[in-house]
Amino acid sequence: MGMDLKEYQLAMKMREQFAARLGAAISVGTSPGVTVTYDGNIRPLSAEITDEGIALGAERLSAGIVEAMNSAMGKAQKTMQMEMQEMQKNIAKELS
Repeated sequence: MGMDLKEYQLAMKMREQFAARLGAAISVGTSPGVTVTYDGNIRPLSAEITDEGIALGAERLSAGIVEAMNSAMGKAQKTMQMEMQEMQKNIAKELS
């Protein structure tokens, strides 16, 4: 693979830490009557629709769900990007 043992061990350690941080990160998006939650791996965890959301009617509720999903997904993507940058900094620090 082109890595010595120390580099390989560091890569595995950083990968495990990265995965743990992403798994623990939670991103929430909301709109009236809707709450959507994603984890740091940009996987949906939950969606909650309240009576308020149902009362909005199908068209407005649908738009609200999309809005909440996009918001949560955007936050999750930013979290993933920040964690990736942090991991790269830590790798560079460890290798220097």
